[in-house]
Amino acid sequence: MGALGSIVCVGCIIGVVGFGLSFGGMHPYAAGGPPVLPADVLPPPPPDFPQPHTMTIAANVYGQFWISGSANGVAMTFLADTGASEITFNRHDALRLGIDISRLQFNGEASTANGIVRTATARIGRLSVGPFTFTDIPVSIIDGDLAFPLLGMALLRRMNIAISNGTLTLSSEQ
Repeated sequence: MGALGSIVCVGCIIGVVGFGLSFGGMHPYAAGGPPVLPADVLPPPPPDFPQPHTMTIAANVYGQFWISGSANGVAMTFLADTGASEITFNRHDALRLGIDISRLQFNGEASTANGIVRTATARIGRLSVGPFTFTDIPVSIIDGDLAFPLLGMALLRRMNIAISNGTLTLSSEQ
């Protein structure tokens, strides 16, 4: 064996012995991993920051977004309607919410798919949809046909809205 062969052979032996020492129990971390600081020496955990509330709703076959929720504690299914300005209920739903419709003044107007209808303004104490809850909310009561309550932009603009690939995402730091 020549001089170069002897050097290579010695290098291999040193490498194998070093490998064996590192992974054969001689390494300082081999017995239980890296050293761990005692809890009283560690800094306190960071404060809990409010996490954003998020809700995703898949569109139905007609591209509509239906959201379960409640108004004044009454369970309802709302249609998210970015084309509607207000949160809108019909007279029947207004009664269910505890609104005295005999005291309402139907002096407003709204343009709907069924034409112009009279509207009145009212307030409800609480509106919840998914993880979101709002209090003292202005609403419109429609004097006409409305098969379901609408969540219009008066509510939707209070949240971050994204519509992508048939999914509506609502989020808020609320």
